[in-house]
Amino acid sequence: MSILVLDEPTAVLTESAAEILLAAVKKLAQTGIAVIFISHRLHEIVNICDRVLTLRDGKSVRDIPASQTTIEDIAVSMVGREVNTAARREAGRSFGEPILSVDRLWVDMPGEIVRNASFEVRQGEIFGIGGLAGQGKICIPNGIMSLYPAGGQVQLYIDSMQPVGEGLLYQEFLRLRAQLEAEGLFDPSHCLLYTSPSPRDS
Repeated sequence: MSILVLDEPTAVLTESAAEILLAAVKKLAQTGIAVIFISHRLHEIVNICDRVLTLRDGKSVRDIPASQTTIEDIAVSMVGREVNTAARREAGRSFGEPILSVDRLWVDMPGEIVRNASFEVRQGEIFGIGGLAGQGKICIPNGIMSLYPAGGQVQLYIDSMQPVGEGLLYQEFLRLRAQLEAEGLFDPSHCLLYTSPSPRDS
């Protein structure tokens, strides 16, 4: 009889590497090996585990079959209260018009993928992108900068809220792009900014 204890085994792995590891863990369990899987990646807990135990302040507060719970329920049991996922903003802060608009962005980057990401960044706003390794936080800016194959629609606005494609900044982008192409550092087939190819399916 064997038991395997895994403590945050995917914390430093990319998404693709984590999927390989999780598939291997499932195969081990099918051979009769018992597995204790410890993780803060709740989607992995729900997808791989047969039973979920929640600890809070060193105490067991919930023990339930994975088929009878959700990520939201687990989060509530972890913090001991309802989790408000709505954005929290400082009182009295206000923001201007959008200066960057991203719609249905998809990016294919080794170790990370992004599908159908949409957001706006407004004047005066501090916009944060968070996530664990391999979850897309690096993939998004790299896709916007056309460093990897990407699609969707990206619009950048400057003076008088005119699309940057109609102003001087866009001309600077074209100049830089031509320079990088001449040096072999830019693949025009990857170019996303100011274009709108059909987004890939999620």
